[in-house]
Amino acid sequence: MGYFSNGTEGMMYEDRYCDKCVNAPDCWILLQHLMRNYEECNKPDSILHVLIPRSKDGLGNEQCVMFKRGNQREEPKLTAQEKRRLELEREYLALRGTATTG
Repeated sequence: MGYFSNGTEGMMYEDRYCDKCVNAPDCWILLQHLMRNYEECNKPDSILHVLIPRSKDGLGNEQCVMFKRGNQREEPKLTAQEKRRLELEREYLALRGTATTG
């Protein structure tokens, strides 16, 4: 998953990808990473590992699966299992009163 060890690293990622993406500024993937990064980073089955993958050397983060330059929103390229997991995450967040849009 995209792990940001500090605010500067997160801001650098946002500058590289998020600020150039049509899904900004209301991207639910970035919001989930900001809200849940610390608690999810050591869970191997966390959906966050799929949404912003780590680089092969483990020292950085790859492009988000929803990154798209231009002016048209696009759904992430996820497997059926990953899509179901996201649905369950959204239901869980809605029950907690912290639902995101997207």
